[in-house]
Amino acid sequence: MLALKWFGDRREAAAGGRDTRSLLTALGVDVVLDGALIGLSFAAGEKQGLLLTVGLVLELFFLGVSCATSLRSLGQTALKVSVTAAILGIGLLAGAGAGAGVLNAVTPVYIDALLAFGVAALLYLVTEELLVEAHEDPETPVQTAMFFLGFILLFMIDMLV
Repeated sequence: MLALKWFGDRREAAAGGRDTRSLLTALGVDVVLDGALIGLSFAAGEKQGLLLTVGLVLELFFLGVSCATSLRSLGQTALKVSVTAAILGIGLLAGAGAGAGVLNAVTPVYIDALLAFGVAALLYLVTEELLVEAHEDPETPVQTAMFFLGFILLFMIDMLV
């Protein structure tokens, strides 16, 4: 991911602005890895898989909305945005299938280690990228309430499952 970021930054600097190919490459890699993490979590257990799936689906929904908005602002047609969303969805399914299929035959120690690595990577993304950008503008009470509502919902889902 760091190499992908480095190449994307170089392409954007050369293009003098945002680059559609870099954006879609980063999104594609992220979506496939998220799918593999979903498949891996189901290999660890049904409860873990369901909880991680709910969290990642919410994340991917907002990622998709952000991607569609960026593509439309770059002049892409609605058809191209829809095809891109479909390809990203197929990438998620392919990653989940590969993660579940390949990792289902691995011993539980390795599954736990890979799951810990994947969750740590997600935490890194949140702390290094998203939280920095989130505090560029002042927060509203609605944003703070939604943040805590998301945590409460995930805890409730965890307790119900």
